[in-house]
Amino acid sequence: MQMRALGISSDHVLSAQVVLANGQTLTASPSSNRDLFWPSRGGGGSTYGILTEFTLKLTRLPRSAMVAMQWNETDTRYEVAKRFLDWAPRQPKEFTSQINVYKSKVQVLGWYLGGTQQQLQRLVNDSGLLELGHPQSQISGNCNTDNSRIFGIVTNECLPDDKVDSSILKCCPRGFCSIRQLPTTHLR
Repeated sequence: MQMRALGISSDHVLSAQVVLANGQTLTASPSSNRDLFWPSRGGGGSTYGILTEFTLKLTRLPRSAMVAMQWNETDTRYEVAKRFLDWAPRQPKEFTSQINVYKSKVQVLGWYLGGTQQQLQRLVNDSGLLELGHPQSQISGNCNTDNSRIFGIVTNECLPDDKVDSSILKCCPRGFCSIRQLPTTHLR
């Protein structure tokens, strides 16, 4: 959720190792094999080679503020979504947010990168969202990076640094798994 302020992941690629169809391995960067650098950052549809390694520019994220709002009323979904879409894009680039509209609820999650709880509270108050229906709202401040990574997935509030368990984000999904064989049917 930092992309409004910091860009997307591919903006932070410094170089990539690329294996070409002939088996040759090259380093693509702004100064070496530039013709492969752009596609290796996602601009080429994966047709130039196999990427085996990336070198990334890392950024230390400042302590930040987070907001989670939820409306459990179906009759406010449209008004909440409309207000959010009018308000959110005009906020400072350090504030990134998303709206999730479900059949029976609406949820807004936001992260104010480097912002305080008080700054975020002012943004939310000025949005007019809290005036619609009966929202549940949680605004937390002084959130560390691991808090931001689990926010909205595991918890909707910042936990003390020593209580954050971000292990859910450190697992690798199984790439392939067997699927039970289904009977073959023939179309006539």
